[in-house]
Amino acid sequence: MRYSMQARNRALVAVVAVAAVVALALASTATAAPSERYREHLDIEPLADGKVLFSFEFVAARPAPPVRGSAAAVEAFGLFPRTLGQILAQSDVAELDLAWTQGRWRTDRWGYAANGTAAPPGADLKAWFRSGGNDVDARWTALTNSLAGLFCGSLNFLDSGVLTAHPVLTYGGGDAAARGLELRHASLAREAVCTENLTPWTKLLPCHGARGLAAALNGYRLFDADYVSIQTRVAHVAGEQEMTQRIIAVLDPLRQVDNRPDWSLVGLLDRVPDTVCPMATAPTTVHVAMPRGVPEDEFDLLPEQFEMMEEGGRRFAAYDLAHIVDSPTAAHVPVHVTRYTTGSAQDRGVLAVDLRHAAPVTSAPVGVVYYDVLPWFMRVYLHTLVVRCGPLDAPADSWTSVTPNATWAQHARDRVRPTVVELAWSMPAGHGCGVRADFDKAFLHYTEHRPDANRGFEVGAAVITLTLPTDTPATVVPAAHAAPATSPRVVRVPTELLQIQLPTPDFSMPYNVITFTCTVLAFFFGTLFAMTVKRTYSYRLVDGGEAAEKEKTRKCGRLLARFRGGGKAGPTPAVVTIEHRIRAVLAAEKAAAEDATGRASR
Repeated sequence: MRYSMQARNRALVAVVAVAAVVALALASTATAAPSERYREHLDIEPLADGKVLFSFEFVAARPAPPVRGSAAAVEAFGLFPRTLGQILAQSDVAELDLAWTQGRWRTDRWGYAANGTAAPPGADLKAWFRSGGNDVDARWTALTNSLAGLFCGSLNFLDSGVLTAHPVLTYGGGDAAARGLELRHASLAREAVCTENLTPWTKLLPCHGARGLAAALNGYRLFDADYVSIQTRVAHVAGEQEMTQRIIAVLDPLRQVDNRPDWSLVGLLDRVPDTVCPMATAPTTVHVAMPRGVPEDEFDLLPEQFEMMEEGGRRFAAYDLAHIVDSPTAAHVPVHVTRYTTGSAQDRGVLAVDLRHAAPVTSAPVGVVYYDVLPWFMRVYLHTLVVRCGPLDAPADSWTSVTPNATWAQHARDRVRPTVVELAWSMPAGHGCGVRADFDKAFLHYTEHRPDANRGFEVGAAVITLTLPTDTPATVVPAAHAAPATSPRVVRVPTELLQIQLPTPDFSMPYNVITFTCTVLAFFFGTLFAMTVKRTYSYRLVDGGEAAEKEKTRKCGRLLARFRGGGKAGPTPAVVTIEHRIRAVLAAEKAAAEDATGRASR
């Protein structure tokens, strides 16, 4: 299936087109319990900058398992993956949210993402534990190590409290406490996401990657996308334990399909789902959003077996539609978020977060919750934490301080736990707000630096929770998860990662010291050793002819015999060592001197 663009309007720069083929079929449930269900769905959305958003969703649900330690909780597995279910049961986890993300969701270009579809770069893990004991930290350690082995990642580095936080205002931390749950959150900003994480993720699906929409998941094309997020969420919904697996990918047809706006599903993913998963208990559906502002005769959508729907001024093409999905999007984003650090010193800096509410002044205010987890080596002075707000047309220096409606903070401890900051306030329309806090950079032990120490350390993204007016749309919101029309919309916007340059020692200095020390020791030790051990001897050899030579040889033989302990000299050895020869020569000279002295005295 494909879109074919017709160049009838020269002002039209690029129009994105989408295609998908999905057969409508009722799935066989031979190996599934009657109360279990499984469905697959794909949303395809052209974005404002010409890129295309793919949102794959796989949902498996079963009746809520019994309490921890029950045998039924181990046996009642059909469509729900046993490997993940047993890990959750052993750690007594009520809800789980795990995301592996490569790239950053560009809110200013792609609009607000639906709740949960945008995740910060790296690995992000949230777990809600059932209370009832003081072993939550031990269960957190067991959970991270188990998930690291299941998904082939580095989540085992989250087992300590250095990277772990306990949010109160964000992610429903307060509601979790009211429900008797304890929330733990940690992230790895530098975690590399690749096919080693995608392969075990697809194995959790009932049909793995062989059938259904999962057959279109090509790792080579997904990880070449501008943004890709592999998500696994487990929650209790209406008495059921529901696991939602999502893959959110933003692909660029101009870069991946021969620099043309015309593209197809095969051209972008290099694969196409040709069969449905027989384990699905509901029809497999694909919903395609039509490009905004493009007349219907300006493009072709193939194949033509679809039903065109219009909702909220947006058109949708539904292939084998079972339920209408409301997926409105908006290219205009009223609130922009930026996070960075200032200062050029190596021992201190300033953390800065800027928010701009560019909506008209007559618009409703936006509720803001700022949540940030900072590593211990960023020693934040919480007394310098301040929020200033003011009109966008006024200088930032003239903005006034704002007292947050709610505040929660946790001081860091060196090598023990991070700094956690949560602030909640209301931001009027047409205003901007800035969060500032001073921090010092800690001196690390030389063994704590990474091999590429001069590159710096990455700091995970902050999360800005925005309570938007009811009429603010999201990019993709499946109807099953959409909020009621009368309630405000809550979206979470992850910020950029930070890169902190800490004071770095000169790692080449030890080698220089070793080289210099070895050179000095070798020079002085060699000289001192030679002066201590070396002996100087002086002797004179007199050439007395053949007779004198024979006499010296006989005397040497007698001396050697005495050294050996014999009384009478034996035959003269034919070969003597150098040491013996020197001794013999010295002894011969001494004897000759004594004979000469004796003769002179006589």
